[in-house]
Amino acid sequence: MSLSFRHAAFTVVLLFVASTVHAKTASEIYEQAARSTVVVENINNKGGIAALGSGVVLPDGDVVTNCHVIKNASQLKVRSNNKKFPAVLQYSDLVRDVCSLRVVGLGAPAVVVGSTKMLKVGAKVFAIGAPKGLELTLSDGIVSSLREVEGDLIIQITAAISPGSSGGGLFDENGALVGLTTFFITEGQNLNFAVPVEWVEELAKRSINSERKALEERKAKAEQKILAEEKTRVEEKARAEEKARAEEKAQAQAEEKRLAEQKEQAERQAKVEQERARAVRQAQQAEQERALAARAAAINKVVDEYTAKIQAKIRRNIVLLPDISADVIAEFEVTMLPGGMVLNAKLVKPSGSAAYDSAVERAIKKSEPLPLPPNAALFNNFRELRLKFSPIVKYDRLPSCPGTYETATWTNCFGEYRYSSGSKYVGEFKNDKFNGQGTLTLPDGTTYEGEFKDDKFNGQEQDAMKKQVENAIADHK
Repeated sequence: MSLSFRHAAFTVVLLFVASTVHAKTASEIYEQAARSTVVVENINNKGGIAALGSGVVLPDGDVVTNCHVIKNASQLKVRSNNKKFPAVLQYSDLVRDVCSLRVVGLGAPAVVVGSTKMLKVGAKVFAIGAPKGLELTLSDGIVSSLREVEGDLIIQITAAISPGSSGGGLFDENGALVGLTTFFITEGQNLNFAVPVEWVEELAKRSINSERKALEERKAKAEQKILAEEKTRVEEKARAEEKARAEEKAQAQAEEKRLAEQKEQAERQAKVEQERARAVRQAQQAEQERALAARAAAINKVVDEYTAKIQAKIRRNIVLLPDISADVIAEFEVTMLPGGMVLNAKLVKPSGSAAYDSAVERAIKKSEPLPLPPNAALFNNFRELRLKFSPIVKYDRLPSCPGTYETATWTNCFGEYRYSSGSKYVGEFKNDKFNGQGTLTLPDGTTYEGEFKDDKFNGQEQDAMKKQVENAIADHK
């Protein structure tokens, strides 16, 4: 049985009587015991009868029955002499299936309580109960066995019992209560069983002990529950802390990764900025170098242009003697002042002909002021010039280049260059460019004398006529 009952504890004194020497008849036993036998009703929560059983009135006025009769009852009632009385649980021994009820106002006589100590197998016994609700039913039989089950005595009888007989009295030949009819085995015949009356005597003590044990067990379970809950709480706290540490670690790792990525990104950005700045600096430097190169090229172009003009002007003023060799070259270092005046003309490499050297020196002085670019900032490029001069007549005394410029390729030779207009230049053809001295006659009859160098003519033209001269040269070509 697994029921738990709450009840007050007190001591029950049972009266036991020994078997008498005179055996009673079945009628005498029924007459004596029937008034002490009652019907126990198990009332459910709807007010209906859930189960019926039997009970026996004890000397203290309580009614004893089987615990399974009153299992899960919402109310208990005891029926005697066609009257019903309310009852409450007094004591319970669920292990032995013995319970007692306190019934107010019952007034039924008590049974005579006997003993199983003198009970023998084969002894005559009588069962009185309410099988199938048929109260005060008498059956007789013998003790077919006294069985020991787990150290306790169980009485096996042949007296007939049925559902509803549970909790009824088992009486000996003297009408004394020796047990409670409790259960039967349906698979066989007359396999009926009763619990000994001694269990009724021990009910109060066992009930109190059982209650105390139940309380202790409940207390122990409560303590175990508290310990288990505390253990669970500690474990959950530990898991929560571990989870928090794991999350904190994960957050720290994520933050560390983020910072590392941020640092890496910053380094990449810084590197990109450095590369961009370096590229900008390189571009600026390249641009500056290009600007300087362009400026230098422009300056060199102007320097070359005006150096050629200076040489051409000086060469036109050189007066040659017939006997001067064509192979002589005189080199002068000319120091000028702003405005084109010659401060000094120093012969740094004589030609070998003093007459030619003197003629060149006189021509330098005669050519003052020498032509200078309009930009005065370029004067330093003309302050000191090294100029080379050789007699123009040398070209007339050399073999001419084969063919004409229009029909052959000349390479490093001396000869004449003639335009279709008749203008002639005498000089050197080198690297597909002709450089020489001569006279340029324009279609309108205007004549210019000077140097033809790198496909450009530099003569005594005025600035206003420069474009016309260049166009004329283009027309000749």
